[in-house]
Amino acid sequence: MKKTKPFAHTREQAKRLHKILQTVEDALRDSHRSETDARQLESAIGALFLGQLFGYQVLDIIHSDATRRKYCELLDIIWFRELCPETGPESDRHFVYQETKHVKNFWRAIAGKNDEIPPEILKQKHIIY
Repeated sequence: MKKTKPFAHTREQAKRLHKILQTVEDALRDSHRSETDARQLESAIGALFLGQLFGYQVLDIIHSDATRRKYCELLDIIWFRELCPETGPESDRHFVYQETKHVKNFWRAIAGKNDEIPPEILKQKHIIY
C-alpha cells in the first residue's frame, strides 16, 4: 500500500487542519446538547478526513445529496468544500473519479444525466484501490 503524505505540509494546510479539528470539537460539544446518533457523527467525521485525502469531488460521488446534507448539518458546515480541497493526493485511487476525468461535465456525469459514464461504472462508486 502506498504511503500517504501527512495532512499538513504548508502553513495553509496546517490552518485547514486546525479548522477541521475545531469543527470536530464543536460537533462533539454540540452533540451533548441535542440527541445525536453517534454512528452518524462518526461517519460525518470520517467523511471529513477522507475528504482531505480524496477531495470533495470524491465525497460527492460516494455520498448521496441527503447524506452529505446530514453530515454537514452534524458538523455545522455549509458543505464539504469549506474544509476539503476539490481533489486530494489520493483522488486517483477512486474508481469512478478516474472515469470522470474525460467527461465534459463532472456534475452531470456523476448524477447519471449523460451517457459519458455507463451506469454499471457509477454503481461502483464505493470502490477505492
